[in-house]
Amino acid sequence: MLQKSYSTAPGVTMTVLNSDGATFPLDSLNIVWRNNTNSRVLFGEWFEIQGKEHGQWKELPIDEKYMDNGRCEIVFSMVAYILKAASSCNDIVKPWFYGKNLNRGVYRLVKTFNFDNSERQDTAYVEFELK
Repeated sequence: MLQKSYSTAPGVTMTVLNSDGATFPLDSLNIVWRNNTNSRVLFGEWFEIQGKEHGQWKELPIDEKYMDNGRCEIVFSMVAYILKAASSCNDIVKPWFYGKNLNRGVYRLVKTFNFDNSERQDTAYVEFELK
């Protein structure tokens, strides 16, 4: 499956390196961030995976064992990775907390980022398929 990568800010994209070999069960996704702008990009560990149902993107539910009275017990470290202007870097996403809710199908990885010296938050997406 060909990937589709896009973001709310031109020049910043993600690519899934192992998308051809992405099979169920999914242990991790190897991501390459590309910054084709003149500014530094900052991104963190937070991510979300959405599934495509009837042409619409839906947030996947967190596995019940990581929920407590309707509240998610998952915590992401508050860290900022810096991606220099006109460069790329690797990132690994491990979607363990989706558990049995991540099956064969079409998905997209969602990650937020900021440009250096900007308070505005943008979002990068990459679509992939689990076989």
